[in-house]
Amino acid sequence: MRMEFVQDGSHDCPALLFYGCPSAGAEALISAFRLLAEGPQTEVALHDLSDVHPVGDIQVFATNASGQTGVKQLSLPVFHWRKDREGWLEAVELAGPVAHSDPSEGGSFQYLERYGRVNILISTGRGW
Repeated sequence: MRMEFVQDGSHDCPALLFYGCPSAGAEALISAFRLLAEGPQTEVALHDLSDVHPVGDIQVFATNASGQTGVKQLSLPVFHWRKDREGWLEAVELAGPVAHSDPSEGGSFQYLERYGRVNILISTGRGW
């Protein structure tokens, strides 16, 4: 799975795009969301997950914390994605169908985050 920051080119931009489903990287991403929702872990570096390959120097830190949710761009390659427990459970539910989709049935995508200045999507391919 690739993780890429798309600055412009669509009304959905800027966006962080996770693409290449189904894959081991997609499973690692969903496991990280589940860990944030259910486990004692409060932050996961998504760019360091097994089988998730950042395009360029992008870094995305996902955090389980109460308060305002969404994505904040800390610098050009560094992002902070914040959700509470329920938000991470929702991310698991939203990502699952795309992560387990059949590539022969065509492409699919899903928004995982639309709060903040940066959208986050998961997709079977680079487009959405």
